[in-house]
Amino acid sequence: MKINRLLAATLLAVVASHAAMAQEAPPDVTRSEVLADLQIYRESGLDSLDRAEGAYVFSEPYTQAEAKYMRLRASPYYTELVQRIAAQRGEVITSAKR
Repeated sequence: MKINRLLAATLLAVVASHAAMAQEAPPDVTRSEVLADLQIYRESGLDSLDRAEGAYVFSEPYTQAEAKYMRLRASPYYTELVQRIAAQRGEVITSAKR
Protein backbone atom coordinates (compact mmCIF):
# COMPACT_ATOMS: atom_id res chain seq x y z
CA MET A 1 0.00 0.00 0.00
CA LYS A 2 2.83 2.42 0.85
CA ILE A 3 4.52 1.62 -2.46
CA ASN A 4 1.33 2.48 -4.38
CA ARG A 5 1.09 5.83 -2.58
CA LEU A 6 4.76 6.53 -3.27
CA LEU A 7 4.32 5.69 -6.95
CA ALA A 8 1.18 7.81 -7.17
CA ALA A 9 2.94 10.76 -5.50
CA THR A 10 5.93 10.40 -7.82
CA LEU A 11 3.70 10.23 -10.87
CA LEU A 12 1.77 13.29 -9.73
CA ALA A 13 5.01 15.23 -9.23
CA VAL A 14 6.24 14.30 -12.70
CA VAL A 15 2.95 15.28 -14.33
CA ALA A 16 2.89 18.58 -12.43
CA SER A 17 6.45 19.44 -13.47
CA HIS A 18 5.68 18.71 -17.13
CA ALA A 19 2.56 20.86 -16.95
CA ALA A 20 4.56 23.72 -15.48
CA MET A 21 7.16 23.47 -18.24
CA ALA A 22 4.46 23.40 -20.92
CA GLN A 23 3.14 26.74 -19.68
CA GLU A 24 6.45 28.55 -20.13
CA ALA A 25 6.38 30.95 -23.04
CA PRO A 26 8.73 30.19 -25.93
CA PRO A 27 11.49 32.73 -26.52
CA ASP A 28 10.45 35.62 -28.75
CA VAL A 29 13.07 35.36 -31.50
CA THR A 30 12.64 36.47 -35.08
CA ARG A 31 13.89 34.59 -38.09
CA SER A 32 16.26 37.49 -38.82
CA GLU A 33 17.83 37.13 -35.37
CA VAL A 34 18.32 33.42 -35.92
CA LEU A 35 19.90 33.99 -39.33
CA ALA A 36 22.19 36.72 -37.95
CA ASP A 37 23.24 34.44 -35.10
CA LEU A 38 23.97 31.65 -37.58
CA GLN A 39 26.10 33.99 -39.66
CA ILE A 40 28.26 35.09 -36.73
CA TYR A 41 28.50 31.44 -35.61
CA ARG A 42 29.97 30.65 -39.01
CA GLU A 43 32.19 33.76 -39.05
CA SER A 44 33.63 32.86 -35.66
CA GLY A 45 34.71 29.44 -36.93
CA LEU A 46 32.62 27.49 -34.44
CA ASP A 47 30.67 25.76 -37.20
CA SER A 48 33.73 24.06 -38.67
CA LEU A 49 35.06 23.15 -35.22
CA ASP A 50 31.71 21.69 -34.15
CA ARG A 51 31.55 19.57 -37.29
CA ALA A 52 35.04 18.20 -36.84
CA GLU A 53 35.25 14.63 -35.64
CA GLY A 54 36.40 14.53 -32.05
CA ALA A 55 35.79 18.23 -31.47
CA TYR A 56 37.13 19.20 -28.07
CA VAL A 57 35.38 22.19 -26.54
CA PHE A 58 38.26 22.94 -24.17
CA SER A 59 40.89 23.14 -26.90
CA GLU A 60 42.59 26.47 -27.63
CA PRO A 61 41.10 26.85 -31.14
CA TYR A 62 37.60 26.13 -29.84
CA THR A 63 37.83 28.54 -26.90
CA GLN A 64 39.21 31.25 -29.22
CA ALA A 65 36.38 30.72 -31.71
CA GLU A 66 33.84 30.74 -28.89
CA ALA A 67 35.26 34.02 -27.55
CA LYS A 68 35.08 35.53 -31.04
CA TYR A 69 31.45 34.38 -31.34
CA MET A 70 30.57 35.97 -27.99
CA ARG A 71 32.27 39.25 -28.99
CA LEU A 72 30.40 39.34 -32.29
CA ARG A 73 27.11 38.46 -30.63
CA ALA A 74 27.48 41.29 -28.10
CA SER A 75 28.66 43.84 -30.67
CA PRO A 76 26.71 46.42 -32.68
CA TYR A 77 27.57 44.25 -35.70
CA TYR A 78 24.95 41.72 -34.59
CA THR A 79 22.26 44.41 -34.34
CA GLU A 80 23.19 45.77 -37.78
CA LEU A 81 23.15 42.27 -39.22
CA VAL A 82 19.70 41.56 -37.78
CA GLN A 83 18.38 44.81 -39.23
CA ARG A 84 19.94 44.16 -42.64
CA ILE A 85 18.54 40.63 -42.81
CA ALA A 86 15.13 41.82 -41.60
CA ALA A 87 15.06 44.48 -44.32
CA GLN A 88 15.94 41.87 -46.95
CA ARG A 89 13.18 39.59 -45.67
CA GLY A 90 10.62 42.37 -45.25
CA GLU A 91 10.40 41.85 -41.48
CA VAL A 92 9.78 44.69 -39.07
CA ILE A 93 12.27 44.68 -36.19
CA THR A 94 11.84 47.13 -33.35
CA SER A 95 15.11 46.25 -31.63
CA ALA A 96 17.55 43.34 -31.77
CA LYS A 97 17.95 41.34 -28.57
CA ARG A 98 21.34 40.33 -27.26
